[in-house]
Amino acid sequence: MASIFDLANMAAMTYHHNKFKHNDWIRLTYHGNLSGKGFYGETFANRAKKEVVVAFRGTDAEAKDWNDF
Repeated sequence: MASIFDLANMAAMTYHHNKFKHNDWIRLTYHGNLSGKGFYGETFANRAKKEVVVAFRGTDAEAKDWNDF
């Protein structure tokens, strides 16, 4: 099972997409807008342990309505 450190690292990576670096985990996909605005998530996998983690980032506090996206 993913350690709490691994989970925290992957959650942080949803805010800093290009800074992901972890020996055991690979990024599979991302869902949403990379610009930092709006809801966003990434899927990570550890193939050796056959585990998948989906990490989400919430919406940006600056969004006032649907037109902001």
